[in-house]
Amino acid sequence: MRKILITGASTGIGRSIALALAQEGWQVFAGVRNQKDGKSLKDESPGDIIPITLDITKKDQIKKAVKKIGDSLDGLVNNAGIVSPGPLELMPIEDIREQLDVNVVSQISITQSFLPALRNSQGRIIFMSSVSGMMVFPLLGAYAASKHALEAIGDGFRRELKKWGIKVSIIEPGSMKTPIWKKTLERGNNQMKDIPKEKLELYQDEINSLLKGASDAEKKALDAQCVVDAVVDALESSHPKTRYIVGPIHKIKTIIARFLPDSFIDNQF
Repeated sequence: MRKILITGASTGIGRSIALALAQEGWQVFAGVRNQKDGKSLKDESPGDIIPITLDITKKDQIKKAVKKIGDSLDGLVNNAGIVSPGPLELMPIEDIREQLDVNVVSQISITQSFLPALRNSQGRIIFMSSVSGMMVFPLLGAYAASKHALEAIGDGFRRELKKWGIKVSIIEPGSMKTPIWKKTLERGNNQMKDIPKEKLELYQDEINSLLKGASDAEKKALDAQCVVDAVVDALESSHPKTRYIVGPIHKIKTIIARFLPDSFIDNQF
């Protein structure tokens, strides 16, 4: 039976991927925040799901996961991540560090830890990036920075691991129907609560635009199944893509980000 580890499988896209791959016959090691999330996931799945308490920023939990999974692994889906919104001028530096630690440094850490097992199985690696990995939206600069970095990390691993037949794909979803919208706004509110009102007012237009944009995006968001389909192809295709841009609107945004002048894009915000 093929074995796969999915980080950030408690909710949202990670949970959907875990359930879908278990249904397809994979033995899924699902990284979750706590035992309650793991039990819920296991109870919902008709397939083989083994929950693992895994905070990817904690070395001891990564070591335990490596020991539990063993010396062979057919796939690693680096899905865990956070979104820390806010004006770069006002964001507490500790929050920016956390954003980069979770979305960048810890992605490298967990991939390093499982590479021996992946090499033994000639496994595959997936990094969950975002349309923000190509385009920076106001008040999402720190998040976009983490996803820009993740794009480079994915490219680096892919080129360095090619000689062992380990294929690496980057998936770039846009707006998905997941709890991330609520979590993002809650995190933003918590981060900004200690910022003086007069400083927040400097960015009130941008804050209002982000709130409206989040509300609109949530209504128009794609079903997580679109990302699941991309993950399955990246894991099972004989010639997986290096990048999967999920959703037609997001493909247009990516083309805009790559080929149109910065001055044109700046004027859209």
